[in-house]
Amino acid sequence: MKLLEVFLDESGDINRGGPMNITGIAVLSPSAKVAQAFHASLYTVLKPEGLTSGLCDQSVANGSTWETVRAPQGYIPKRPKSGEWLQFEGKISQVAQRADVLAERLGVWISAFSLEFRASNRRGWSTNNATEDLLLDRTYGECLQDVLEVLLYETPGIRASLSDTEGCALGIDLPSRMLGASGADASSQRATIQQMWRNWGIDAWTEMADDGQIQVMANTLGASDGVDVLTAALNRRKNADIAFIVQRARCCRLVTWSQWLEAGNLPEQSRISKQSTMINSTPRPKQIHYLADYLANRLFQGSIQPNSAPFGKWFDRGFLLSSADEHAGSWIGASRAFANGNRVEAIRNAGVICADPQHRETKTSSFFRRAAREWAKSLTGNDFRELFGLAPGTTNI
Repeated sequence: MKLLEVFLDESGDINRGGPMNITGIAVLSPSAKVAQAFHASLYTVLKPEGLTSGLCDQSVANGSTWETVRAPQGYIPKRPKSGEWLQFEGKISQVAQRADVLAERLGVWISAFSLEFRASNRRGWSTNNATEDLLLDRTYGECLQDVLEVLLYETPGIRASLSDTEGCALGIDLPSRMLGASGADASSQRATIQQMWRNWGIDAWTEMADDGQIQVMANTLGASDGVDVLTAALNRRKNADIAFIVQRARCCRLVTWSQWLEAGNLPEQSRISKQSTMINSTPRPKQIHYLADYLANRLFQGSIQPNSAPFGKWFDRGFLLSSADEHAGSWIGASRAFANGNRVEAIRNAGVICADPQHRETKTSSFFRRAAREWAKSLTGNDFRELFGLAPGTTNI
């Protein structure tokens, strides 16, 4: 049975209301055994070249304690020092190239995907408290579901594999996520912490940010929340036949070697507490998950060319979409409507998108129109009557 593993991360600052992206890498292996060999071999290849990024299931065994973890002498930092960006970008490319070569050798298929969105998008309802709204992180959560929906149902190579009669298993690795809100006085922060627990069941606390401000922090994606995110994404397509099984759905904390070593410089009790949390708060990620993290960040910074090797090949197999200025959100809604049997609604929505004066041919429109151009073939007589505003039973169309 094939195994499709999906590794997602994000980049951008939701506090600023600007563009963000959710980006990922999908790894399709002929079997779970081959997938295991791919991840183990990738780590073995990267480590001696100083190309690993952080703690993973290969570098930190289950049951490990903070005392047994040893950072390698060479590694890719979370952020390069001033003047070392070119070398940093080169190392990211080397990791991708090593993964691509190894995948070819093992018969593994890699694709990449990304959705850009505006963090300021409002989602249906809100609370009467702006800080609670922020810490609920709903814009990000719903865009995360958008990405999974498009990946699993609208991406041809992925959809074909999940529908394969020989069977396919699915594994989803999301990033754990922690969000902070600053700017309030101590009294307001205490009230927010109480309200987050009382109203939403979310544990919140205060913490000093890098700029010295005290923030209210909340975990918006914990280790087990991957189940709910995947379930919500799958439930968007009510008529879909799900032929695959789910092997795992989890959230993993990515702890870079830079972060691990920084924590090692803290006073002893703080160091023990910090490093113990780092290795025990979530399941260990796969090393390739860090490449998804870097890819998301480099796309956000505009410092990577999506058509460069091997990323161009990977994105051709996946997608590169934007709801910030390319109507991806509207296209996703139209595609969902068609899949759920609302064919007329889907075609009308597509017509509205294409009639928009701001509409232009983009990677987003090309991706969705590939399937949308076939929608008319599924219309029934009643669909045509509804589309043209005719009464049911009318025959003179």
